Amino acid sequence: MSCPKMSLIESERELRPDSQLDSWSVLGGTMAFEIAMIQGSATGQESGGLSGDAGKIVGQAISSVRTVASFTMERAMTRSFVEATDAYLKSSEVKAAGTSVLSGLSQGMLIGAFAFMYWQGSRLAADDQKDLPIGAATPLEAMIAPIFVFFLMAAGLGQAFNGATDTSKASSAAGRVFEAVDRQSKIDFTSDDGLRPATVTGTIKFDNVHFAYPSRPDQKVCQGYNLVVESGTTVALVGASGSGKSTAVSLVERFYDPDSGSVTLDGTDLKELNVRWLREQIGLVGQEPVLFSGTIADNISSGKPGSTREQVETAAKMANAHAFIMEFPEGYDTNVGEKGGQLSGGQKQRVAIARAMIKNPKVLLLDEATSALDNESEKVVQAALDDLMNEHKRTTIVIAHRLTTIRNADKIAVVDKGRIVEEGNHDQLMAKGPDGFYFKLNSSLPSSSSTDSLGRTALAAYAVVHMQGQHN
Repeated sequence: MSCPKMSLIESERELRPDSQLDSWSVLGGTMAFEIAMIQGSATGQESGGLSGDAGKIVGQAISSVRTVASFTMERAMTRSFVEATDAYLKSSEVKAAGTSVLSGLSQGMLIGAFAFMYWQGSRLAADDQKDLPIGAATPLEAMIAPIFVFFLMAAGLGQAFNGATDTSKASSAAGRVFEAVDRQSKIDFTSDDGLRPATVTGTIKFDNVHFAYPSRPDQKVCQGYNLVVESGTTVALVGASGSGKSTAVSLVERFYDPDSGSVTLDGTDLKELNVRWLREQIGLVGQEPVLFSGTIADNISSGKPGSTREQVETAAKMANAHAFIMEFPEGYDTNVGEKGGQLSGGQKQRVAIARAMIKNPKVLLLDEATSALDNESEKVVQAALDDLMNEHKRTTIVIAHRLTTIRNADKIAVVDKGRIVEEGNHDQLMAKGPDGFYFKLNSSLPSSSSTDSLGRTALAAYAVVHMQGQHN
């Protein structure tokens, strides 16, 4: 009677006639697995992406889209992006060549491994074929089965590891990108359509403008906005937050179009003008100065692509920025850092003013240009703005919370709940007394030594005007 253990061993030998052949097959399959994984790794390394300068340019353009649009910098940004991508491609040529060599080497190793396995396997199979028991697996089957199992598994895993985990994210991101690209913009800066008048005097008129932001269509920001800004005059818009002051700037720049009514430049509806031409006639200085990575000269010249160094320096002098720029060791070639982080708030704002002035705009928009500055910086920047408005007469719209900065404006317009409720210069509006909107704004400023003094001045001015009226 045979031992059960010996019978099991004999049965196993019948199914696996050549353990040496199987060992070679498993070894060869393992080699194929490792080589396929190397190939997959080499392929995956090529997806590093543009994470350098090109990525920064895209990030800046998106986060500062209004600044880019107001200075018609779209083409300059596109050109910078193309240059950055070209530089990336050139710098990646060596790496790409190495990756290609590695991929080709892995392919060659894989083919060599298979050639060796088939040669060795066929030689062993030929030796064992003559002594093969009836019903047992052939040596050829014993050789091919493990090889194909390992190879197919390795090939699948090697390819899957390249980006299977990001497939859904990539699909979703691509969908959003194409949705944005395919969307037709109501205000297309790339279009060459629209009028381009030969001369601009700078008269702006808001005629019964009604407007609500697309994200809040039920909340009307402008409800019958009527205002005329004569050519060469300075008009200040004052009022509570949310009353519609900054919206006027957005409508003039054509970031949005009114729902009804019209905004005109020299009698021509802004909708009829070429968008890029319109924005070239307007200089904008916002509350938070937005600077781009690069030198001071680069930031100033971005307001007028192709400008010379002489024009840059002239604009800096107009903005009262030339003196502090020349104090830097590298002067106009000083790097401002990420978002202008190497400059103080007042310095950044003056560079932003110079950028707006370099194109000699017919219309200047100052949207709370000093509200984010400390007192000392505000005085310096305000002095620069006063010089601009006094020495270089142009149509200027000033938005301010600090009423001390707009006393000398040719006209002050008080905005309340989307309407212009009062117009006149400082003295005329103060003469209306406690019932006037402007008078109340002066009297209700936050309590401090400066604002208390301003409130007393307002009351004194009213008393003087009232007494003069009685004498007359």
